[in-house]
Amino acid sequence: MNMNKCIKGEGIKKGDDCTKIYEGCSICGKIIPRNLFYKQWGYYICPDCLGDDYNHVIGYHDFNDWQPKKLPVENNPLYLGIELEVDNEDYDYAEDNNDTALTIVRGMFKKDLIGSSDSSLDNGFEMVTQPMSLGYWKKNKISELKDLTRFLTSHGYRSHDTSTCGLHVHVNKSYLGETEEKQDEVIDKIYLIMENFRRELIKFARRGSNSYSRFLLEGEDNIKENLSIPSIKDKKNNHDRYMALNITNTSTLEFRLFKSTLDIKTFFSAVELVANIMFMAQ
Repeated sequence: MNMNKCIKGEGIKKGDDCTKIYEGCSICGKIIPRNLFYKQWGYYICPDCLGDDYNHVIGYHDFNDWQPKKLPVENNPLYLGIELEVDNEDYDYAEDNNDTALTIVRGMFKKDLIGSSDSSLDNGFEMVTQPMSLGYWKKNKISELKDLTRFLTSHGYRSHDTSTCGLHVHVNKSYLGETEEKQDEVIDKIYLIMENFRRELIKFARRGSNSYSRFLLEGEDNIKENLSIPSIKDKKNNHDRYMALNITNTSTLEFRLFKSTLDIKTFFSAVELVANIMFMAQ
């Protein structure tokens, strides 16, 4: 047995002597002796991946290494970054396994997400993806997302059938225009669309207006009759971040209205709806 080939992972086939001693990390692929791995749920995780800070659930939004991804043919696209929350009813299980589950999920998703804590969750974590164009999402992430959601569901994590989890979609303000004035004009139009179709959006989002996701004209009667750009401008100056549309971030708009999901069709329906609202307003 050529040990150098084993270590490099060259020519290893099932049943070889190499596979009796060495194994490839399920996350990074590194070939190391089996006795050095942490093994969980049939996955082998090497010490380097276990020690990676971002393979652990980090503090709330303690991450700023954003690397937008798009297809080569796309020029100045709309980028969509997703915050997807999951929770677990079993406290002891979640406390022991959240980091391991996240490590495996990050491997499935090519490390294009991180896990963050969130005080609104009981025993789960929030997955925050890199900003990606809609074309990039559809071409490169559907299969990975299927693996991710299948894994989480099979290990007791839930999203839609909880009272705690939301799905938030961030989009880049730079897509709206080169100046703050131009961006502000388009934001007013986004508000017009959302308030005009509030009833339909609430049904689509699968949850009503709440303390984490309030509509701008909350509680007003005859919304459509009184809806106008001046009424939008008057109200939006009193907003905070806990709105169905959060405009307080420096670089992104955040659509906060959706109930979370681990269903792929529902996930992409929400992402595509946000993209269509942006395209229409633009």
